Formats: sequence, structure tokens, C-alpha cells
Amino acid sequence: MRWYKRSWAAVTLLIVFFPVGLFLMWRYQTWDKLGKTCVTALTVVLVLCGAVLHYTGNATPITVVNVPKNTRAPAITPAPSEQPAPTFTVNPTATIEPAATIEPTATAEPTTAIEPTSTTKAPPASKAPPTQVPTAKPTIEPTVAPEPVAVSEPITLVAITSPVSHGEKATVMVRAAPDTQYEIAVYYKSKSGAAGLDPAVSDADGYVSWTWRVGGGTKAGDYYLEIAGGGDKLRVNFTVE
Repeated sequence: MRWYKRSWAAVTLLIVFFPVGLFLMWRYQTWDKLGKTCVTALTVVLVLCGAVLHYTGNATPITVVNVPKNTRAPAITPAPSEQPAPTFTVNPTATIEPAATIEPTATAEPTTAIEPTSTTKAPPASKAPPTQVPTAKPTIEPTVAPEPVAVSEPITLVAITSPVSHGEKATVMVRAAPDTQYEIAVYYKSKSGAAGLDPAVSDADGYVSWTWRVGGGTKAGDYYLEIAGGGDKLRVNFTVE
């Protein structure tokens, strides 16, 4: 399948250069008609909104100044003439005679001081030092790290049906550790629950395979599956046409 027929190419061009993306979507994609119509309408609306925002952003605002009619020049009032500042004469004030001095009063004689009585205090009783109780130290138990799971033998892809068409059966075969159980999960847009994808045990040589039918409603595209077991995991890609 060519790159311009894939869904990711149409979506990328819708974002980068929408005319080519719209053409690829209507020409090669198997989407329903309602979805294509919604995508086209949304693209047209976004382009119109961008054009309107670009036009309004570049427009220069025009300011209108209203000039009142019959305006008159303000009247000019003449400046007041300078007048000489009035002079004031200060009369000397009468002198103030000093007041009579006040004689100091007689000082009172000091009273006899009372001698304090001697008080005897009993010596404080000696206190016994507190006894210290030894605290037990907590014991720390060592933690044991879990041992890593050893991989007995890595999973190797032997064969897979790719590309596969709608409604046909697909088969995948791998080689891993012998007599070991392995699980498989096929992912389209979600995890598939098709018949034939149950856990399986490898044979004595380590070979194990699964076969399932691809649904008729599965869209064309690239998908993947995962195989896990024996301490190992393998991811394999495949294509639906």
C-alpha cells in the first residue's frame, strides 16, 4: 500500500496543507461519508475563522475628533498693577520687671533608720540524682531484594501472515523455550478477543503458533500483536488490507 493511501498521511496533510489532505481523504480513505463531511466542514470553518481574525487584526482603527462649533477665544484679563507694599512701624513694648525670689523652706531632718533583723535560712535538702533507664535500640531487619526472573530462551519470530485481507485467517509462529506456556494479544484499535487467541504451550522444539480470523469490519492499516511467556515478550507488526 502506497504511503498517500494510508490514514496517517491524510491526517498529516489535513493539518499541514488541508487541500491535499481533503483530496486524499475523499479519494483513498474508507471512512464513512458522515465523518468525511464533518472533517470537511470543520476545515472550512477553521479557514474562515483564520481569515476573519487576520483581517480584523490588520485593520487600523480610525479615531474621530468632534470639533465644537461657534467656539470663542477666551477673554484675556489684564494683569493687576503693582502697588507698593505698606510699611508698618513697631512700637517698643514695656519692660517686664523680674519677680521676687522665693526663699527655700527648711529641710526636714532624716529619721533614724531601722536595722533589719537577721533571718536564718535552713540549707536545702540534697536531692538524689535521677536514675537513668536504658532504652532498647530497635533492630533493623535487612530487606531481601527479589531475584530477577531468568529468561530461559528469547522469543523469535518464525513466520506471520502479512499483509492479510478482511475476513481471512492470519497465522503467526514463533520459537521459544520448549514445553512453556505463552500468551498472545492482538491489538487493532483495542485488544481483540477473536477465537484462536488462547494461551498455548510450545512443543519439545520450542515452536508455538496461533491462527485467528480477521473481522470483516476491521479497517485497513498497520496493527501489532504481543506474545509473552517464559520471562520474555515479543511485539510483531502486521498489515490489514
